[in-house]
Amino acid sequence: MQNISFECFLTLPTNSTQEKSCVFYAIIITTTYEEGGNVKAINGGIDGKLFEELLKINRNTNFHQLIGVHVAELGKGYAVTKIEIEEKHLNPLNIAHGGVLFSVMDITMGMAARTVGKQVITIEMNINYLLPVKVGEKVKATGKIVHAGGKTTVAVCEAYAEDGRLLAVARETFFNVLD
Repeated sequence: MQNISFECFLTLPTNSTQEKSCVFYAIIITTTYEEGGNVKAINGGIDGKLFEELLKINRNTNFHQLIGVHVAELGKGYAVTKIEIEEKHLNPLNIAHGGVLFSVMDITMGMAARTVGKQVITIEMNINYLLPVKVGEKVKATGKIVHAGGKTTVAVCEAYAEDGRLLAVARETFFNVLD
């Protein structure tokens, strides 16, 4: 399924004073694709070829498929991924193993780096787990780039439950392999 809207600008003068001021309205171009069967991926404004390449990376990366993480949205400097917690993700306490959220957030921030043209490897990452996640819960991770330099890139990420509870926050520093 593809949903494309066109960019449009409308200027409206105000009548409150003799000075002319303008209000601009813009519609951002977004494209929605089916990804992973039931998850839709939204292009938040990056080049279409790059968008397709990143979706392909997600589909073809064995580890992404092993844990079940799917790209939900990609835009310049940010990425959103989703995962549903399954039995295979649980630790002995019957909550999601911390490594699952860690991996999802690492993947999310890595995808965000790729939206600004960075191919990266992790130097370090830290995470604060705030709430446990149970089987059947859907998690959405949103990562964004806060620094994209010549040698390193830094990103932050938040993971939320479907009901809006903040589950974890993370920060990651990457080494830029290629610019």
